[in-house]
Amino acid sequence: MYFDLQLKKENNNIDLSIPPMRLGEKEVTHEAGTITLRKAIRLNRVIQASDGHWAAENAGPMNDDGGWGFYIEGHSTMIGSAINYVALHLLGEGPDDGEEGATTKARQWILDNGSVTGIPSSGKTYLSVKLTQSH
Repeated sequence: MYFDLQLKKENNNIDLSIPPMRLGEKEVTHEAGTITLRKAIRLNRVIQASDGHWAAENAGPMNDDGGWGFYIEGHSTMIGSAINYVALHLLGEGPDDGEEGATTKARQWILDNGSVTGIPSSGKTYLSVKLTQSH
């Protein structure tokens, strides 16, 4: 939340004064959809850092078992571990690199828990795009 507030201060020139759109039981009109989309775009512009990224409070701790969860306090999951493992490689870490042997531990967790074939289809799509981009 701190990052969002800080970025809003830095980007105070973006107008967020679009009136709220409450739909309830009403039919979604083109106007309502357009207003909602404009609000979403403006909000994302406000919280985007000047270098183009969106800051997040995510330390990404590895669990004691060698894997990563889908969120900070979560237990190790295949999708969390696979995405972090690939991210380490894309950042230049080798098979036995990473702080305290993170890639070795992650690879072992992934193999011990059925391999990346166990992630949801959205994760497989993400990995295929990332792996294609890295070559």
